[in-house]
Amino acid sequence: LRRKGRRLGELDEFQVGCLDATVQLARAAQTAGVQRFVHVSSTSAYGHPGEGAPPVTEDAPLGQNLWWAWDYYTRSKVECERLLWDLAAKTGLPLTVIRPSWLYGERDRTTTSRLLGRIHGGGIPLIGRGDNPLSSIYAGEVARAAILAADHQGAAGQAYNVTDLGPITQRDFFDLWAKAAGRNPVHRRIPYRVVYSVAFALEAWGRLFRQEKPPTITRYATWLMGRDTTYSTAKIRETLGWSPSITYEESIERTVRWFEGGRSPTTHDP
Repeated sequence: LRRKGRRLGELDEFQVGCLDATVQLARAAQTAGVQRFVHVSSTSAYGHPGEGAPPVTEDAPLGQNLWWAWDYYTRSKVECERLLWDLAAKTGLPLTVIRPSWLYGERDRTTTSRLLGRIHGGGIPLIGRGDNPLSSIYAGEVARAAILAADHQGAAGQAYNVTDLGPITQRDFFDLWAKAAGRNPVHRRIPYRVVYSVAFALEAWGRLFRQEKPPTITRYATWLMGRDTTYSTAKIRETLGWSPSITYEESIERTVRWFEGGRSPTTHDP
């Protein structure tokens, strides 16, 4: 959706590519009489909940503690859901929402490929102490959750978190990536506030000089890795019967093999 001569991630880009496109798809689905419309949202729809609190459940308010500057991705997730719930209430669209956290997996040439590039290029530092819980989910498990949500009769009108394969810390998560890539465990640490401040400066610099290349680190990535926030998956486990069918170690090894050319026999190129 990037237009020639425009910076990546401007507000109107999210308006067209996220909000407008989502509403148009939903209206087309409603007109066609679909039996279920599954919207893949994000835990970012909650905004930035307070840290150190109990796990965030699906009845938590959307759009908490939005950043005052350039929080366009998060705002787009919040507004997409609000628009869809409003449309469903007015038209009877059989809407189900799933809210995954940070996704990784084969074919993800955005965040996963950048992560592996940095691991091979000298490693990545831990943000903060590294003992914070990290919410990340294998894309295959999100796809399975979406199918369950689409097929379950009682899922209409409901939202579900699908956010992890079990408890894991930031350090343990990135050590698994380093191990799968044949690199040493993560050992460098940088204070969270330092990384966040640098990320903010890089974002401001990029927008001031209209750079198209994304910053080396962003506030959003810093928050994803260094936050002390967890999300409850009790609802999807108890009502839809979802539970992870793969471990972090296996899914990360499978992902790294795919990117490095030794594709798993269970995965196939499109």
